[in-house]
Amino acid sequence: MAACKSVNVDPMTYVPMIFTLQHILHIYDNSFSLLPQESMWQEYEGDQWGPDPRIKRIAKGRPVSTRIPTEMDEDENERAKRQTLFEKSTINEQRDALTSSIEQYHGNGKAN
Repeated sequence: MAACKSVNVDPMTYVPMIFTLQHILHIYDNSFSLLPQESMWQEYEGDQWGPDPRIKRIAKGRPVSTRIPTEMDEDENERAKRQTLFEKSTINEQRDALTSSIEQYHGNGKAN
């Protein structure tokens, strides 16, 4: 374009009409017709297609695991239960020790 301007030539003389913006904008004018209102549609009589209900996601709740549990999982679950019981007993022991030390400090629950 700069070369054409420098010699005062219209660059559009070298561009075919098919590449003009007006031609490109009119390409799809008659390709798509408007659809009638849905009430005017013919009833569909073919096969009905839809999502497979067996693989449809459940919207609410916790996701269901598809993993097959093994012996290792059982061992881990038992270990987790034992740890929880141990942690609870340890916490109770610590609480009891703290309570008794506070009581000793205050003289068996009586303020000095």
